[in-house]
Amino acid sequence: MKIVYNIIAVICINSVQGILSPIFHRNWDLVNPGDCGIQHNKKTSHNTTFGTPVRNGEYPWVVHITVQVNETELKTTRDCYKCREPRKITNCMGTIITKRYVLTASSCFEIFGNTSVDPKSVRVRAGLVGMNILCGIYSKCYSDNDYLAQSVFFYDHNAPAEEGRNIALIEVSRDFYFHEYVAPICLEHNYLLNKDYGAEKGIRVSGWNHETVRVKINEGEYSNLFYSEATIFTEEENDKIYKFLPAKFTGVENYLSFFCVEGLPHQTQLTTDVGGPFVVKKLVKDDEERRFYLYGILSFKISVHYPPHQGTVDVYTKVRNYFEWILDTIDG
Repeated sequence: MKIVYNIIAVICINSVQGILSPIFHRNWDLVNPGDCGIQHNKKTSHNTTFGTPVRNGEYPWVVHITVQVNETELKTTRDCYKCREPRKITNCMGTIITKRYVLTASSCFEIFGNTSVDPKSVRVRAGLVGMNILCGIYSKCYSDNDYLAQSVFFYDHNAPAEEGRNIALIEVSRDFYFHEYVAPICLEHNYLLNKDYGAEKGIRVSGWNHETVRVKINEGEYSNLFYSEATIFTEEENDKIYKFLPAKFTGVENYLSFFCVEGLPHQTQLTTDVGGPFVVKKLVKDDEERRFYLYGILSFKISVHYPPHQGTVDVYTKVRNYFEWILDTIDG
């Protein structure tokens, strides 16, 4: 009987919301390589309020995603004879988790509506912190840094972020070449799986396309990546914010699947920040150094001020809630 109790105890310790710990999944060896979550370029200090420019190698897992739907077929409307509808472009952010997969928000692909996503319309740009944001998806601006998508996977659908379950995976058409400027983030494991980070600080990475940081050079328009510290809301604070969230969101989400973070004061979050990572730096037993772990994916912002927190409120998808789906999907 004692043996049975020990087995039950081990299962309980190594479980996450009813499923076995991801380390027991057949695809766990595809994530968390030896260089995951390591910064190759570090700052000694940073502005915790308004954000600080990122340097190459500082957050090498962050990528820029462009979704570009080209002109449609000729159409005749009341105002135009055989006109082409203009192309549609969405820019988002994502996080490298393996040599072939990027984790992002499914709402980035909302422009496809009810039609299937054309992978050739999706480009992932890695290894850059400053870039010409006017470069089209088919341009040769950064050919060495660009990766076209091979497949896009949704946990649920590509509906608006406010409908919840806002998470997606992009499989790129070739392996990422890992080096000091391009590397994967770590996924939580060990004691982190059940840890509540409420009231702790983490790092939010954002900034591309932000109107206040654009610099025009010749025909280009350049923007840099920024990062800042932000406080994670406690469970009690999340419960109070919950009543301000859309009904479709609260119908499918709870404290296990989302969390809130204080927004940046005096700045407007653009849709280009959606899909961006919120990371925490932790030391796991038997590891030699503290690493960054992916805790959340930016989903949307609500215009609610919750003192003493600064700014408005950012709503994040809690990644650990989707580990089983993630690991099933990246099956090689």
